[in-house]
Amino acid sequence: MERNWFFKYVVLVFALTVLGLCVACGGGGGDGSEPEVSSTAPLNLAVNVPVNSKIAARFSELMNYSTINTESFLVTGPGTTPVLGTVAYVGYTATFTPMNSLTIATLYTATITTSVRDLAGNSLISNYEWTFNSGDTMDIFKPRVSSTVPTNHHMDIKTNSKLSIAFSEYMDPETITTSTFLVTGSATNPVLGTVISTGYTATFTPTNGLVADTEYTATITTGAKDLSGNSLATDYVWTFTGKSGSRYGSTHCHFYRPYKWSR
Repeated sequence: MERNWFFKYVVLVFALTVLGLCVACGGGGGDGSEPEVSSTAPLNLAVNVPVNSKIAARFSELMNYSTINTESFLVTGPGTTPVLGTVAYVGYTATFTPMNSLTIATLYTATITTSVRDLAGNSLISNYEWTFNSGDTMDIFKPRVSSTVPTNHHMDIKTNSKLSIAFSEYMDPETITTSTFLVTGSATNPVLGTVISTGYTATFTPTNGLVADTEYTATITTGAKDLSGNSLATDYVWTFTGKSGSRYGSTHCHFYRPYKWSR
């Protein structure tokens, strides 16, 4: 009898512990954590923003694209005058494209409302707002490639590596895709993969990994553009070689650069 009682007690304690952990983690209906806006372009309080710029907000996690639209991504200026435009969402980034150029020397307010949600249905804790001032010029400068991982002609790249590229300025995520970030292997066979743009950087993740002792060519085409619509001057091409018999570790790196609009 005592053993039977003790067994039931242990089972009850275990069940209550599991239930408590589930509640603490947000239950079974989602990940339990609210998404955040991790960066914006322009930055908050930025000045001399080119009048032909788009406005972008990057989230801390993947979002439900159907919740990101002109009702949840708002831009106003001057004052509370709404700016007409369109909204797109790619990867982790939402982009607002004004229908017309920004007005010269004007204070604008951009807002991401709590109606945006992540893939688990969690919303922002509160509306996210930032302001910036437009300048009196257009951005006509072409973006450049600052660095790559792996570097050009690098040998012995681990076969589970990701490819990263850093740009000289914030890029339009709608233009950084598998159509503009290309990787080919032997006999120019295309490497299948996914591309994620995070503003200043883009990452290509091969679907099936790289092949050892194989030379690869990576290309960023002139289809890649900044937030003002300026493209690379020419295709940027670099090569590297997969390492024999290694699938451990990763050469993936993150780049962090301050956002600058004025030149």
